[in-house]
Amino acid sequence: MGETVPSVAAQAALAGIAVIRESGEEISSALIGGTGLEVVVPGGTRLYLGTPDAGLVPRVHTAVSILKDLRSRGLGVVYIDVRLPGQPVIKPR
Repeated sequence: MGETVPSVAAQAALAGIAVIRESGEEISSALIGGTGLEVVVPGGTRLYLGTPDAGLVPRVHTAVSILKDLRSRGLGVVYIDVRLPGQPVIKPR
């Protein structure tokens, strides 16, 4: 039979997940739903990353940067939402 080739969205999502792992972050879970890619990191923080498209990787970099900055200051968050480029939303714990 042929070779299974993931959809473009799945390939973009995997690229986004790879960026998170390359940054040294662990991933508890990841899913693609109606609002796009959602990743949960240890501690329960949710990263709402949006549509798995060409803009996903820059949004992932933004979310990881925000997460690392907040952690370095001892701040916990429920979620970081970077679905709208240039307008991250953070919900503190």
